[in-house]
Order: sequence, then structure tokens, then C-alpha cells
Amino acid sequence: MAGVLAALAAPEVLAGAQEAGAGRADYRIEARLEDETKRLDGTLELRWSNRSGEAVRDLWFHLYLNAFSNNRSTHLIESDGKLRRTEMKDGWSWMRVTAIRVAVAADGGFQDVLPSLRYQRPDGEDEEDRTVFSIDLPQPLGPGETVRAQIEWQSQLPRVRRRTGYKDDFLLVAQWFPKLGVYEAGRGWNCHQFHAQTEFYSDYGTYDVTLDLPIEYEGKIGASGVKVNDTPKGGRIEVRFVAPSPGDQRREDAFGKRPLVHDFTWTADTSYEVYRQIFKFKEWAERFPAEVEKARAMFGEEPHLRDVDVTVLIHPERLAQGERHFRATCAALFFYGLWFGEYPYEHITVVDPAWGASAGGMEYPTLFTCGTRLFTSEDMHTPEGVIVHECGHQFWYGLVGNNEFEAAWLDEGFNTYTDAEVMYRVYGLDRGTTDYARLPVDGVRVADLPGGGPIA
Repeated sequence: MAGVLAALAAPEVLAGAQEAGAGRADYRIEARLEDETKRLDGTLELRWSNRSGEAVRDLWFHLYLNAFSNNRSTHLIESDGKLRRTEMKDGWSWMRVTAIRVAVAADGGFQDVLPSLRYQRPDGEDEEDRTVFSIDLPQPLGPGETVRAQIEWQSQLPRVRRRTGYKDDFLLVAQWFPKLGVYEAGRGWNCHQFHAQTEFYSDYGTYDVTLDLPIEYEGKIGASGVKVNDTPKGGRIEVRFVAPSPGDQRREDAFGKRPLVHDFTWTADTSYEVYRQIFKFKEWAERFPAEVEKARAMFGEEPHLRDVDVTVLIHPERLAQGERHFRATCAALFFYGLWFGEYPYEHITVVDPAWGASAGGMEYPTLFTCGTRLFTSEDMHTPEGVIVHECGHQFWYGLVGNNEFEAAWLDEGFNTYTDAEVMYRVYGLDRGTTDYARLPVDGVRVADLPGGGPIA
């Protein structure tokens, strides 16, 4: 592992996500949720800086939720109309752009470009797929120039699909706004349709997001970045998040870089219990002095990581596991930070999804979902294993922002290797169990139970 650590510690690797040539996308978003229909009405303003060295003549966007708008989308064709082996018959979603204006010149006014909107299918001819669209710019955007785009849109949230949507009052809202693709010099827009076995790729930037939700969600909302204010308004709560936080945006790392993020996700549930603690590097360094000494010897400097506020949004029946969720998050922040570089954000949110929501085990900037069960002990590595893995994605995909669509093995490979190293150091080997009547019993079956599967 020493050779891997030394190579990854090089400044050009750690700073790679913000190197010259990468675009910069900054979003300001306002959205209102209608509780009965689970529909979002939103507006956003995007500022995108062209650092490709080429003139750009159009903009391409993702509309991910349209993957669940009909059974002829690329996603559902590839999955045979099923999600998690269940045929999709209801709980559909959609996204609709109702207005789009752009301003290319810094002192120019906005021009309506909605008539130029075209759905694109760069990966095939699935005519009913509506997960990518493009618009033409009034004039080419030159190298180093910035375009502003104002978009009005509506999103119908699905019953949780691919870890986004709702279940009863539980909301996990990801890939929910028109998101710009990535322009790559010599290749053009990297903006794939939403496929059944792929994830996501986008430019780094900042997000300033204001959400208007029913008052019942007050104090039970989490999101990428940090909450900067909330304001009750009659039967509604208006809450604003900024990612990275205002303080983080002013804070430089060891290489003079200021942190950015490449997505924004939020969650809310009237049932959430909120468990807060602080990851303190000093406490973990005293617990694992030999690991600190190894890092000191390898990198030639005294290791030090920032303290991080940790918020666990957990459901009441699993509240007793709040401390375990926190400790596993700290294990990842400590070891990944020690080996690969500091987690550069002041806050991280750990989400325990609602039972039956199928929303666990997914990473987003400064927020991730895990997944647990009742009747579990720490030596079963549940939820510890998934927490360390998903928190680890804050580094492998979050900080080292590879193209998850075309090279998913990069972040998953490095992250899976590393989470195994962390789990062994902190928790040791896991205890094998078998469930009987949903209760874990020591030991595992020597063979599968008979029957239960489809007949070939």
C-alpha cells in the first residue's frame, strides 16, 4: 500500500479536480415541494466557465428523472422494465424545462433559447429517452469566457428509484435539477443518457440552494454543504444550504486550492431523529499512534486533519445505533484523510433511509446514505461496512472526481480496497451470521435453501 499512498500524495493528483482545462459550474437554485403530489417547481441560474481552450457553441444537460417517465427510456429498456427485479408499474417521474435563457457576453442581456431545445441520444436511438437535452448558444462561447443560464423547470419525484424519490414522508432528492454535462477538449460534451448500470459525472463548482417545504419538515432536513438559515413562513419552511460552506470556500488547502463540489443532494423526513457529534483527529490519533507514525514517515511531515461536524439523520427505531454510525464515519475520515489527504469540508451528513425505501448505500458531496437493520452488533459490520465505504466515496469520487460513467472501476476500485483496510484495522474480522425469522444467528449455511428461484 505504501507505493499507492506515495503516488496519490503527489500535488498533481490531489489537486487534479481543479486543474486548468476543467470547467467550472456554479449553481443558484430555488425550489418548492408540493407535499401532496411530490412535485418540485424550480428555478436555477448557472454560471459555467469554459476552460477547454475551444469555442463552445451549445450546452448539454442531464434530465435524469426522465429515466422513469416511461418504460421506453434507455434505463428501463436495459433493465427490462424492472427496478430491483420488480416491474415498474407506478410511481413514475418526469422533468420538464419550461423556460431557458442564456447570456454569453458579461454585460449582455438574457436571450430566450427554449426553441432550440433538442433531446439528444449520444449512446443510441432509443427515441423515447428524454434524459439529455441541448440548447444552442446565441454566439460561440470563447475560451476563458463564462455563460449564464436561467432555467425554469418542474420535476415529479418518483417512488424511490435508483436512490432518489419519496416513500411516505421520506425524501431523498438526488439528480433532481437540470444538470450540465462536462465539456472535454477534443471530444465535446460528455453527457450520456441515464443507463441502468451507470453513475454520474459533472464539473466542480458551488451550490447555493433554497428549498421551500411543508413546515412539518422543520429541523429534519439535510443536504450537501451546510445550512445557513431557515425561515418559517406560515405552513412552510424555507431553508437555505450552501455547498461548500461559506467558510470552506475561503479556506485553502496545503496546495493553495479551495474546495468545490460537483453535485447537490438533499433529504428530509418528518420522522428523522438528529444525532450530532464532532470528529476529532486528536482522539483518533491517540487511538492509532502507529498508523500516524507510518504516515509521518511516509510523507515527511506531521499529520494533522481538521475536526468535522457529523450529523446523523436516523430513524427512531434505530436511534440506539446513532453512536455506531458516528464512529464508523470517523473511522473513514481518519484513515482516508491520513492516507490520501484531508477531508476539506467542515460538515458531513449521514443518512439512515426509511425502512423499505431502497435508498441506502449511495454517495453525494458531503452527504451519503448508509443502511442498517435491527438486531445487529458491531462485529457483524452492519452498518459499519457500508458507512465506511460510502464515506470513503467522499474521497474517491468526491475529491478525485473521475468519470464514473466511463471509468467506474477507478473510484469503486480504490474505495473498496481502502474500506477493507479501514474495517480490518478498526473492527477486525466480521462475524458470519444467518437470519432465521429475521433474527441473526451465528454461522452460515453450507448451501442455499431449496427452491425460491425462477424456473429456467
